[in-house]
Amino acid sequence: IPDVEVFPIANSKLTNCRFAQGRPSYPFNAKIAPNVISCDEGVPKRVEIISPNKLPNGLELDAETLSLIGTAKEKVTQAPYIIYLENEAGYVKIPLTITVQ
Repeated sequence: IPDVEVFPIANSKLTNCRFAQGRPSYPFNAKIAPNVISCDEGVPKRVEIISPNKLPNGLELDAETLSLIGTAKEKVTQAPYIIYLENEAGYVKIPLTITVQ
């Protein structure tokens, strides 16, 4: 019997990862509903922003819940971001464009 290495589904290659809302628009100074990241396969173990721009003040990526959370305290218009997701099988980069009015 060959010795085959087996990975749990959580460690499989990240496939078709995305935010629930890829181009969200949030009200200024209001708590936002979590914008969750989901993947068709694999579970990200690490999530971070790799864009030169920081997220608007008050918003953050929560690695535990894999979502964008917080209270938007800075107005931005269609601000683009690249989010880096990684697990044992590799990594992907996903876009996010945020507007806070």
